[in-house]
Amino acid sequence: MSSIPPVYNLGDPKSFAFSTCRERWPKIMKRAKADVISHIEKSNDKELKEQGE
Repeated sequence: MSSIPPVYNLGDPKSFAFSTCRERWPKIMKRAKADVISHIEKSNDKELKEQGE
C-alpha cells in the first residue's frame, strides 16, 4: 500500500503548488463554470434550467 504524499504549502512562492493554485486552478474553475452554463443553456430539461438560475 502506498503512503499519502506530503501536504503542499500553497503559501510558498517557490513551490509547484503555489503556481498551480494561483495560475492554473482559476482557469480550470472558470472553464468548468462555462461548461456547466453552456450545458444548462442547451438543455431542454425544465428542472435543470430552474436549478441553474
